[in-house]
Amino acid sequence: MDDFRFILLNRVLIICLIAGIMSFVGHSQSSVTGAIAKYNFNCPDGTSCSVDGESSVRYYYTAPFDGELVISGFAKPGVISCCGTTYQMSCNGSFRKLKAFDNIHNFGAQTTTGGLTCIAAGDTIEINFNGTFGDYGYTAAVIPDVLPSDPEPNDQFSSAVELIAGNSYAGHLRYGIYQYDNWDNYMYVAEELGSLSLSMTHSDGIKLSRFRNDQLFLGSEQQNSPSNFIIDCLTPGDTVLIQLSSQNDCMSYNITADFVPPIFGTDHEPNDTKSLAITATTDIFGTIGHGINTPVSPDANDYYQLPFIQQGDELSFRIVVQGGPVLFRLRSERFAGFSLTLGSITDGVIEQSFQPTFDDTFYLQATTSTGHCGYYQVNLGGCVKELSLVGTETRSMDIRSDSIINSSQTLMSLATVSYQAAHTITLEPDFQVEIGAVFHALIAGCHF
Repeated sequence: MDDFRFILLNRVLIICLIAGIMSFVGHSQSSVTGAIAKYNFNCPDGTSCSVDGESSVRYYYTAPFDGELVISGFAKPGVISCCGTTYQMSCNGSFRKLKAFDNIHNFGAQTTTGGLTCIAAGDTIEINFNGTFGDYGYTAAVIPDVLPSDPEPNDQFSSAVELIAGNSYAGHLRYGIYQYDNWDNYMYVAEELGSLSLSMTHSDGIKLSRFRNDQLFLGSEQQNSPSNFIIDCLTPGDTVLIQLSSQNDCMSYNITADFVPPIFGTDHEPNDTKSLAITATTDIFGTIGHGINTPVSPDANDYYQLPFIQQGDELSFRIVVQGGPVLFRLRSERFAGFSLTLGSITDGVIEQSFQPTFDDTFYLQATTSTGHCGYYQVNLGGCVKELSLVGTETRSMDIRSDSIINSSQTLMSLATVSYQAAHTITLEPDFQVEIGAVFHALIAGCHF
């Protein structure tokens, strides 16, 4: 029994030694040299000429970052003399993708160079040498991509990278020897009213797809480089999901995210109905149609209460719109069915005037349909009897009334504001002029 155990253990030891001789594995080595030597010849005189060394070796190189893989190497066969005879021996080398069937590049006796583009950090290359006798060596390196790697994984919306206004983001698409990185996902959560601007540069065409916060697809566009993509009319709480993809083999890109506030000034909410209407001044501005998410509903209507106007008085409107289309109407307080269209505008200007046939308080309504949004500014003119002014003012304004002006405005630094009324100008307790602002008040007729 003991003899049998000794024989069995020796057989196991012999098998292990043979396995060690036949295969040597090194991990993530970037520069290696070595020799192959395993041969056996029987001489005519009954002796043998042999070396029991390594017949094959294998190394792995793992890419430290994204870029282009370059491997320079050689497999140089040697010559031996055995039993008075000269023998030309063999030494072969190659590298391939990890566990792939086909070699990417074979090494010769002289140094040769092969490589792979679009390598991703963590990709592993298998480097093999085998034969009977000879020398080998290789040097492997990754030339880093011009743009750094993107934060991975971000191929699901659950792992999307959050965009922060003012920051830049670099990324790669379809990098990796098996090209699993087919898309990158980003998320932006609006903290204020305005627009998200994405300035993009990339090595080739890239497709940008938009999704709502519930992952409802909103559309996609193919982008040329450089490009500037605007996601407009966002409201606080809106979440935008962005997916970048490419149909090409691989590409790199850079994104700079910026927040753009409303072009004419901050919107005033809520003012969606006549009962919530904001008292109009001579300069009205707002945003319509903002809000892209569920349960954040688009802001479809804005209402402004105009000064009381008598038959024979006149109001004039100069309306500027960016985006659209936005429809502007006049509504009556006394007559619910009264509606006068001033015009529908897309990226343009209209000028209209209005003389009522009855005394009333009228409302200016800005409205748009689902899926459209725009920024607007309305300059209100004409001679009206009474103006009530509230809020802050930062610009140069000339405000006139044919009767009285009541104001609780705050005139900010650098604002230049003039009040002109035919009868009285009342500055209420909250009225304030900050240092650096200029304010004039004049009792005179209403002349525009």
